Amino acid sequence: EDSAASSIGKIVGEWNVEDVAKWMGSLSLSKDYSELVKQNYLIGKVLCEMNSKSDWNDFGISVFGDVRLLLSGLKQLILKTE
Repeated sequence: EDSAASSIGKIVGEWNVEDVAKWMGSLSLSKDYSELVKQNYLIGKVLCEMNSKSDWNDFGISVFGDVRLLLSGLKQLILKTE
């Protein structure tokens, strides 16, 4: 669902934890990571820097498929907002 990013209506760098959780929820991940997003204060400015497998592993997501979906989703998001 591509509309999550556009429906938030702010540039990614200005997203709060709720915006990030909403975007992650649109990616068809294996589980809901919104609590993890809040606990770790993953805001948009930080999300933009999460561009490696080890970043997501350190964050607490180690499911291979989820990491791949997050990395490709983030790449799309950044390309779209440049």
